[in-house]
Amino acid sequence: MRKAKIIVIDDELGIREGIKRVLSRTVVQILGSEDVSFDVSVFETGEEGVKALSVNDFDVCLLDNKLPGICGTEVLEFIKTADIHKPLTIMITAFPSVETADIAMKNGAFGFLGKPFKPDELKEIVQKALNKIMEKK
Repeated sequence: MRKAKIIVIDDELGIREGIKRVLSRTVVQILGSEDVSFDVSVFETGEEGVKALSVNDFDVCLLDNKLPGICGTEVLEFIKTADIHKPLTIMITAFPSVETADIAMKNGAFGFLGKPFKPDELKEIVQKALNKIMEKK
């Protein structure tokens, strides 16, 4: 069974721990054949997330937009421009706006997940991201 590396960057403890709890107990099937479980790393600030992204190869990044310090769109810009492994990024936000969506999509966001979200919604979008990764290989 393959393990997908997930990074969660969100300043809300409940969101970070909830995502970690759900995904750590989940196995999904990608492209109809391969079972994948999750190795989830969580960070509270954009700065912590950037440090982790600089030294680890994550498959998927779940990224809050409103963060203390550097915001989610700035982290997304780092992912786009830095010489690092490029995880597919899913923006998670309680405050969606056309401007944020436009900036995020221009910087390569794969999708959006609005807060609050259900565990099934989380699993579904992460599974879609993994399928997209596998299509590229």
